Amino acid sequence: MSAAHVFKLEEFSLYHQNMFIRDAKGEIFKISRVNKYSSLRDMIIFELESYPKKVYPLRFSNEIAIGYEAKVIDWLEYFSLDKSLLPRSFKNSEMKMDNDQFEFNFDNFKLSLSNNKINNQSNIHFHFGYSNKHLIDEDLLLFELFPNKAVKSHFRIEKNLSPSEFSTDKYKNKWNEIENLRGDYSGKLIKKEGTFMIKKVIEQTKKEIATELNQIYVVGCIHNTMNENIESNCNHFSKGVTFY
Repeated sequence: MSAAHVFKLEEFSLYHQNMFIRDAKGEIFKISRVNKYSSLRDMIIFELESYPKKVYPLRFSNEIAIGYEAKVIDWLEYFSLDKSLLPRSFKNSEMKMDNDQFEFNFDNFKLSLSNNKINNQSNIHFHFGYSNKHLIDEDLLLFELFPNKAVKSHFRIEKNLSPSEFSTDKYKNKWNEIENLRGDYSGKLIKKEGTFMIKKVIEQTKKEIATELNQIYVVGCIHNTMNENIESNCNHFSKGVTFY
């Protein structure tokens, strides 16, 4: 199964009889039969003439990831609404802005930050995971605060979950770095992909939240340039976060 727009059968089939796909290792496989095709649903289901030696079955996630993004002034208005109108994840949340003093209270952490670059026009991004079985059960996986909406520099609080047997090698390596305070998660200033970042693992937040499922929080700062005192700013931000 794949995305229909990749194949464009409505155009491709007029000129070509044979179709092939290439896997991540560069091996090429011939498509022997197209079973279903829908440009509306952007989905194609097909069979191969021969298959890779090792095939991993398609596995659907138990969660849907959804992000919400808006200016600080919009979030302040949102959190001022009657609590009965807010989703369960925000029932106990509060947000305040007094001059350059920003505060946000969530279920398991509190952020209190004094920064003259944060104002009503700054941007906030909430990234949630929603359970397919219980759509009202939301889990905040990432909080990002962008002082200047026009640039990528931001502060972040991210929740990381231990990998499963179906997790990618990339995610397993990430979790290994988090557990061992190495690589991107060493707590040191790192230049990567044109940005400067510091990601600090909050070790006291590591705990088992379900059978064979652990969580760890990471506090981080991402900057576009070295013009700012990144280490001082990030340390100031980290001290402003309290976990419950």
